Amino acid sequence: MQLKPQFTLKRQELSIPNVSQKYILSGWLKTDADFETDEGKVEAKLQFYQGNTPVGNPIVVEIEGTNSKWAYTSDGYEGSGYFNGNIAKNSINYGNLGDTSRNYDYQYQYDNLGRLQVAQNSQDEEASLGVGQPTTYDINGNIETLKRGDTTNEYEYIQNTDKVNAVSNESEFQAYTYDANGNVKTASHRHISEINYDPLTQLRACSEISSA
Repeated sequence: MQLKPQFTLKRQELSIPNVSQKYILSGWLKTDADFETDEGKVEAKLQFYQGNTPVGNPIVVEIEGTNSKWAYTSDGYEGSGYFNGNIAKNSINYGNLGDTSRNYDYQYQYDNLGRLQVAQNSQDEEASLGVGQPTTYDINGNIETLKRGDTTNEYEYIQNTDKVNAVSNESEFQAYTYDANGNVKTASHRHISEINYDPLTQLRACSEISSA
């Protein structure tokens, strides 16, 4: 005998001060959320469903006249798609604000370990990453090369650590040093010659700026 359980997922309300949200019993956010701010109510609409089928990941978010849509299994960089939760495409739409010229897409590409290689911006090539030269990583997962627009940065790490020792490109060289706790002590490109930290909290106490 085969049992065929019959049940229907229903929405339930979760009461949080200044926030109104609707969920289904699985815990996924079903429809919308209203947030009270100092300037009044901000309405956000989130969609985790394609029709009535749960997809597990958000596919639409609308906030005050703008919306963001995500695609996962198609429409990525050079037609790529993913089934592990990685976002293939993110579309930002300002049409409800009357400024469609600001609309843009990001299309993504990942390596076999799920690490971002390419993020192409449809409007601003300088905001794109890895186009024509995908981002590379070392065996620890640290970025080795990263192309942003037309500039490619190369990263060098202190041996046997994940601490950046230097970043270089055609026009700039960045060098860093660290204290025994791993806090940044100097940063050449910011002309920071010394940063001192509180020994108990490790919060920054003061910085010295070089004249260079």
